[in-house]
Amino acid sequence: MSKWRKLLPVHKAADCLPMMTDAEIKALAADIKANGLLNKIDLVVQPHNENDMLLDGRNRMEAMELLGKRLFDANGSLMKEFRGREIVIDDDDAIKHVTSANIARRHLTSEQKRATIAALLKANPARSDANISEAVKVDHKTVAKVRKKLEAHREIPSDAGRVDATGRSYKPSDRRPKKVEEKMPVAAKDQAKAAAKMAENGWLNRAALAAQGAKYESLAKAPKTKKHRALVVAVIKNWTAVLKAIDAG
Repeated sequence: MSKWRKLLPVHKAADCLPMMTDAEIKALAADIKANGLLNKIDLVVQPHNENDMLLDGRNRMEAMELLGKRLFDANGSLMKEFRGREIVIDDDDAIKHVTSANIARRHLTSEQKRATIAALLKANPARSDANISEAVKVDHKTVAKVRKKLEAHREIPSDAGRVDATGRSYKPSDRRPKKVEEKMPVAAKDQAKAAAKMAENGWLNRAALAAQGAKYESLAKAPKTKKHRALVVAVIKNWTAVLKAIDAG
């Protein structure tokens, strides 16, 4: 563990993003030595608690320690010259602060972004895929894949509620498409069977059957689901059989 971490605890929001590699920290140290600390260390000020927490600046602290800089005063507090914003903030807003500050500043690889997504989900599984995708600047499908993997390994609950961008809570099942479309082809299949029976008794002529069959064929061209298509195809086969039976008769 780095020495500075013994005196300055790190807020859990900061650990949602991966640390720089040793080579990157050395490069950062060289930049700080040449240009000074351009972005100071943001801290979370905790009411009723004398100890501040680092919110943003782990890599800069590592780089400055590498340079041998004096980081703390006699009371164990971060030196004023390195202190940035001192923020009173809740955990969720702390995560938003860290991601917005770092995603724009750092060039994360795809693997690092997935690691960040996983950390954000573990910190708060209720955050929606859309919310996280916006924060990390990735497609929501990427977030969904990471979530599914974490759920499969039971690292986050699969039945966790979600909170959208407006702060409203919902369950994923609430937003799944209703399967009302299945009622139509099921009913159509029943109608086909009834019509076949009527045709057998001479109560329905071939022209009417052909017209109805054409209607179901048009439905099959734009199926809503695989199951929907399978049902429509079954109906078409039924009508085709009826027409052949009439022609044969």
